[in-house]
Amino acid sequence: MSCKSLDAPSNPPRPIWPHQVPVYEKLLALARTCFGAQRNTLPVSLRTSPLLLGPSSTGKSFLAENAATTLEAGFLPVALSNWIILGSRAQGSQTTWVSIVDFLRRNNNSYAVIFCDEFEKAISHQHLDTWSSHLRVEVFQLLDRKIPHNLKDSEDNVIGPAIHAAAQDMLVNRTFIVAAATFQDLWENRTKSRIGFGSQSNDTSSPSPDELCQVLPREILTRFRNDFLVLPQLTREDYVTMLEHTAPRVPSYLRATFLRLGYQKIPAAMAMRQGCRYVEDLMTDTLLAERACLREPAPPVDPLELPAAQEPARPRSEPDVRL
Repeated sequence: MSCKSLDAPSNPPRPIWPHQVPVYEKLLALARTCFGAQRNTLPVSLRTSPLLLGPSSTGKSFLAENAATTLEAGFLPVALSNWIILGSRAQGSQTTWVSIVDFLRRNNNSYAVIFCDEFEKAISHQHLDTWSSHLRVEVFQLLDRKIPHNLKDSEDNVIGPAIHAAAQDMLVNRTFIVAAATFQDLWENRTKSRIGFGSQSNDTSSPSPDELCQVLPREILTRFRNDFLVLPQLTREDYVTMLEHTAPRVPSYLRATFLRLGYQKIPAAMAMRQGCRYVEDLMTDTLLAERACLREPAPPVDPLELPAAQEPARPRSEPDVRL
C-alpha cells in the first residue's frame, strides 16, 4: 500500500485545540486498530466504530477528517439529511449506497474513513415516514458492514458481483466508520434555569454514560463501542486558549486587532455557543476592522474592451509587396 506506517508519529495538518485532544487521540487509536488488525487471526469480530457526541460546532467532523488526513486515508462525509435511499426515482440522483461503493473502489489500495454526520436523524421517532424508516435500515446496514446486493449505478446498470465483492472486502477490512450526533437537548438542558426564574446553571460538563444510555435506543448501543467519544461544551478557558493559540499564526499587522476583538467577543461567543467557529468569525471581524490592510481587488476586465490583436511588424529589409 502507498500509505505511510500506521505507527508513524501523528502530525495533523491543522491545529487540534486542547479540549479536543483526548477525543482525537482515542479516534486515532481506534482508526489504527481498525486498519492494522489481522482480522482473520481473531476469534471474534472487532467493534471499532465510535459514536462521536458533542454540542454543535465543537469540531466533530473536523476531527474525523483530520484523522483521515493524518493516516492518509480516503475520507467520505455522509450527512444523513442528504441520504438518498435505494429505489429513489429522483431525476439524476445516485443513491448514497452507490456513492459509498464508488468511494470504496477509488480507495481500494489504501484505507478509508466514512463519516456519518447528523446521526440522530437515523433514530428520530418524530417523523415515522417512509424515508426515515428506509434510512434507518440502510444506515444500520452500513454500520453492520453489509453492502446491499443488486445495486444500480447512475445509468441503471446493476453493479457486478466482482465490484460488489471488492467493495465489501474494503468495507469490512480497511474502512473506519465514525458516526456523529449532536443531541443538542442534552447540553441545552444542562444550562437552562434550574432554581429560580431567570437563573442559569453553569454546568458545562459532558453528559454521563447513564444520561446517554437513556437517550440512545438499544439498536444504537449494540452497533457502537460502549465508550462514547464526547466533546465537551466549551468553557471560557477554552475560548481563551483558542484565541491565544491562533494569535501567533495571524499576520503581525493584524495580531493586535485580532486579540483585542477576541477578548471582547468571548462573552457573546459563549452566549451563542459558537464553539470552534468563534475563531473563524473573529478572523473575518479582524479583517473588517482593518480594511485598510486589505489589498484592493483587481477590477474585472471586459473582453470587449481588450485591444485588437495587431499584426507583427515586418522587418525593414523585407520588400512591401502589395497585390
